[in-house]
Amino acid sequence: MGKYRKYRRPKRAPERRSGRPLLALGVSLSILYALLAAYGYVPIGGELFDLSVDGARVVNVTLYRVAYIAPTGNRSYVVELQLGESVEDFVIPAGEEGRRAVLGESRLVRVDQEVVQPRLKVFDDGVGIPYPGPPINTSRIGRYEDFILPHYPLELYFVFTVQLCNLSVRVEPAGASVTRARLLYVDREDGEEVEKELPCAGGSCSGSLEGVCVRSYRVALDLVLFGVFKLSHENGRALLRFSENLWIPSAMFVATAASLYLVHKRSRQRTKPA
Repeated sequence: MGKYRKYRRPKRAPERRSGRPLLALGVSLSILYALLAAYGYVPIGGELFDLSVDGARVVNVTLYRVAYIAPTGNRSYVVELQLGESVEDFVIPAGEEGRRAVLGESRLVRVDQEVVQPRLKVFDDGVGIPYPGPPINTSRIGRYEDFILPHYPLELYFVFTVQLCNLSVRVEPAGASVTRARLLYVDREDGEEVEKELPCAGGSCSGSLEGVCVRSYRVALDLVLFGVFKLSHENGRALLRFSENLWIPSAMFVATAASLYLVHKRSRQRTKPA
């Protein structure tokens, strides 16, 4: 019998396929860097600026609704509110039994104490009965308390809301320079947020709201750290967004592409036949 040789299929040279994994890796990293540039951010800690806020603290007292739970005898009633050092009067018109009326009558009462407690008196035939209301923490801007006062033949529904009037804001740079400052506030219930630009000069930004009482506010800042990194400060924290610092993901992409090219080049040199 004749002899025969076994022939093996020659293997492809490693250099022909070594670039495929590197190409796939490069494409994947390119997509990652694109997503990073669009949506990525890094939180930055530390004291970057000094913020000072000043204004007159007030309690907005609203007699929102009255319910007539018995005949009023065609008489009106006077409710006296004592809050801190101030005294305010609310007049309740006569009404029919079983009826509810939305009054929406408000008073702005300035307070100096951190915690105040309203006291209400309903004058009926010259007799005033004091009713203590809920304690109100005036340091919590926007906080509100509901209070229902039953006094035959009435049931009164009060709302106490803490507000800040004639607000003034000043921002001083500390660890970073301030390039832009905005005050965003809401001045009425269910109102939209209003934006006010705070002028900047000499590295600091300041502004005020005259004749306005706000229910909530926040300060938004654009900062520059070390003269290179652009930061955004909102809702109490500073963020380095890559969309505002495109040079960072661009530099990462260039460095990665150069590294992959060098790896591919060395791989081809090692597999090249002598």
